[in-house]
Amino acid sequence: MASSKPFVVPFGFYVNTSVTDARLGTSATMNNMTRMMAVLLFSGQIMNWSDFGPNYPSIPAVICLRHSGSGTHSTLDYAIVKGNGWGSTLAGYENRPDDTDNYDSGQSVKYFNDTTGDELTCVNGQTGAIGYADADKANATTHAVSGYSNTLAIMYQGEYPTSDAVKNGRYDFWTNEWAYKDPTLSGAQLTFVNSLLTYAAGHIPTSELPFWVDQTTMTFEKATDQQYPHK
Repeated sequence: MASSKPFVVPFGFYVNTSVTDARLGTSATMNNMTRMMAVLLFSGQIMNWSDFGPNYPSIPAVICLRHSGSGTHSTLDYAIVKGNGWGSTLAGYENRPDDTDNYDSGQSVKYFNDTTGDELTCVNGQTGAIGYADADKANATTHAVSGYSNTLAIMYQGEYPTSDAVKNGRYDFWTNEWAYKDPTLSGAQLTFVNSLLTYAAGHIPTSELPFWVDQTTMTFEKATDQQYPHK
């Protein structure tokens, strides 16, 4: 099938407000995460936030993952953790209180979050939790998440997942939104479908403008999620 990618959708990281950073002030929630921190956390190598040093609280790290097959999960895997040859392997199991044979009982991984709502509920409801979701779930100014009072969107590599940061090469946790056309389309039908795709690229909803990017305005590109952005 012929394909089209009318716009780009960024994802972001979300933490429970219990995850503090003393460098920001007393009881201030952490607001930034490096790639190395993301790789260590989501590959299941961090047991406690204090593993990152004395500025972080001594509380267990709770890793909220989407289920295998989720597009968000796949983008985390390819774009952040190991897609370009660095990093490690995403944690591939969920620890359970009744699982006495778990090979790493100290790691708290919550794996089977079927929806974005489940993912944010996982982050919101557990002390020390961190997860990831579409960037547009947070307020673009306050970084709060409506309906999840214990959850805050944070920067990744010093940048929030804004449309400006995405299209200008400062933020790489994003994916192309693909659309596929039936190759048998022709004539008026093909013209109509092409018109819809062109319209979609140029008419991003106002609510999404702080986050989504019209593909035609991207300064950097990646053909697949496994590739690093390039000009």
